[in-house]
Amino acid sequence: MTPLEMNDIFSFLHFGYLPYRKEKTPGLQSPIYEWSKLPGRLEKIAQRESDIVAEGTILLRACFQNTKGQLHVVPLSGGIDSRVVLGGLMEAGLKESIVTATLGTPGSLDFEAGISLARRFGLRHEIFDLTKTPIDLNSLIDISKSSAHWTFLFDAFSNSLVAQRFGREAVYWSGFMGGELAGAHVPETSSKTWEEAKTRFAVSNRFVKSMVLVPSDFCPEDVLPGEPFVGEEKLSLDDQIDFAVRQNFYIRPTVLPAGFEYRTPFLHPDWVNFTLSLPRRYRRKEYLFKKIVLTAFPELFTLPVANAFGLPLSAPVFLQQRNRLLMGLMRKIDAHVSPKFRNAIFALRKWLKLPLFIKYLDFDEALRQKEDFRGLVHDCIADLDRRSIIWWFDLEKLWESHQKKRANHGMALALLAALEINLKSQQTSLHFQSPVT
Repeated sequence: MTPLEMNDIFSFLHFGYLPYRKEKTPGLQSPIYEWSKLPGRLEKIAQRESDIVAEGTILLRACFQNTKGQLHVVPLSGGIDSRVVLGGLMEAGLKESIVTATLGTPGSLDFEAGISLARRFGLRHEIFDLTKTPIDLNSLIDISKSSAHWTFLFDAFSNSLVAQRFGREAVYWSGFMGGELAGAHVPETSSKTWEEAKTRFAVSNRFVKSMVLVPSDFCPEDVLPGEPFVGEEKLSLDDQIDFAVRQNFYIRPTVLPAGFEYRTPFLHPDWVNFTLSLPRRYRRKEYLFKKIVLTAFPELFTLPVANAFGLPLSAPVFLQQRNRLLMGLMRKIDAHVSPKFRNAIFALRKWLKLPLFIKYLDFDEALRQKEDFRGLVHDCIADLDRRSIIWWFDLEKLWESHQKKRANHGMALALLAALEINLKSQQTSLHFQSPVT
């Protein structure tokens, strides 16, 4: 690996991964070039919505023709994508060959949804309770040495548990890029320039929300690609930067562990061509995608889904918006009140019947309650402090503030620990000059 520079450290602490190193990882952006050559179906602008839904339903089902394999593993979350994968495989007649898996924190929608689906359809199901799963430095170093290096290693570790459980003989199915292609990240108004797209991306993709981890003079836009990959008429500027940067350098290595057979039905060329050809109004908030999946697999979406804010996908829009507003309010309350009041906040959430959205682990509580995790992160923070490469805030004070419940900095501390583990595993040299004090 090319020697690490201080800008790489800043980039990692802002985005949670190294966002773009074209000269060091050639070819990762190539899908965009391939997709830009697809024929497109611009005539959809004049078609009736019902006809487009019917066409999309046919194309979606066709994504599940490659069904060879004796054991098909489907990790389930609370979102649409993994549920569609399950529906496609069951419709293909593979119910007896499917094993579903849930990983995360009990009580959260991502965790409970998979269990409910498996019970409803009588599927074999495996549970990975991350609050009780041991984690150690060597395992994380192994993850970093794989294709997941320079990402947020704790999420990559969680995803690797499923593949480790079933081994290399199984076939793994992933909903990778399903929502993104369908329009999950399409903004309300399109970016008019590449600089505007980069600024939007840098703001919305700041990994840690509780504090700013980088010096005030660091400009995250400067580490992003200098120009679009293809013409805007081929692919919107906002899609280009999301697909080429976040999806390739963060999501792909996190959810698709190296060395195992992963199938990604949403990357079927016909489906990509279809969904990227849709008028923008049909992609915004996955509008048409939701209609297509309800048409294709209605029974699967009678259970709560994250995309409908904890309600069934067919729930009235006004109820979904009510949950969205209440959940947004709860997030703001949680961010500004003392951590001592967390139990009261959880009780209020339960009284309002709002789902608990925790992706993988609640890092705030894990750093206070999960001894192996707390010890691992503390040791990594201490080792990082000894490197003297973080000079603009006090690492030990940050740790103390979190442990004494003055603030919730679980994600910040976990990301700093991931930085240290990546440095350990890659054994890279740092080429930078610290400021003169």
